Amino acid sequence: MIPKLPIAMEIATKRLSFEVVKDLKFISLIFTSITMAMNPTPVGGDSAFTACIEDIPWIPYTNPDFQNPGQMQILVNNVAKSLGISIQVVALPWKRCVESVRLGKIDAMIGGGDAPQNRVLAVFPMFGKLADARRSLGTARTMVVRRAGSKVDWNGKSFVHLDKPVGVLMGLQVMKNAVLKFGGQLDDGAKTDDQNIRKLLQYRVDLLAGYDNDLRKLIHSRYEGQVDILPVPLIESHYYLAFSKQYYAKHTKRVGTFWDKIESLRGTTVLKNLKKQEASASVYLEDVIPLLP
Repeated sequence: MIPKLPIAMEIATKRLSFEVVKDLKFISLIFTSITMAMNPTPVGGDSAFTACIEDIPWIPYTNPDFQNPGQMQILVNNVAKSLGISIQVVALPWKRCVESVRLGKIDAMIGGGDAPQNRVLAVFPMFGKLADARRSLGTARTMVVRRAGSKVDWNGKSFVHLDKPVGVLMGLQVMKNAVLKFGGQLDDGAKTDDQNIRKLLQYRVDLLAGYDNDLRKLIHSRYEGQVDILPVPLIESHYYLAFSKQYYAKHTKRVGTFWDKIESLRGTTVLKNLKKQEASASVYLEDVIPLLP
């Protein structure tokens, strides 16, 4: 049997316990106040959502190295900060990213291309029947590459002397649609531009299409003199933060506010602490992205 404490000691113990609890509540209150002050008021209720980017660097747009994010990631993050919204971003193979958004397992994709196929599985900011370019994350230029000395050509309106398919990376629907639109056949089995260039040099394809900046860096480092980038772009297309239909149905107002903020934040302040991109011709943010404190 545990002996009882003397009355004086018992009173002192209870008083100490009360003081500790009171102090803990006070500390908790201070912490909560600081947290609320550091974070703006969220746009309604639970304000977190998930998003995915491609697990291969798409410089300067997105980068799976989250310590060195791409320009689209920076813009999305700045918008989220300004609205008090928390975003959890994961890097996935692009086809898996798109499929996860379609299934509602992930709420949004950063860098979704406005293609009819993509509009079926995700929601884009619209202006009438077209995606609203003013609320896009940026614009990318797609170029065409041929073997050095080849007579196969792209003149801006049609392919010339094209007998074999055009190599396009898997999952890039906007690019594939452009090739089909101008009468080309597709070889979309490659996962990297390097694979497509090797197909080109092996005469398995007559041309390949890819993003300007990616192609120039790769060709300069490994294939100088073996292939040529044709001067006329195949297409210039806008890319968006596109949301899953499931998330949009539940948070329509929040998504609209986020898209509107993308438009308003582009061009408001000078971009700080972002490394200079080498081939700026491949990305057109049209305005300067602000970097919030």
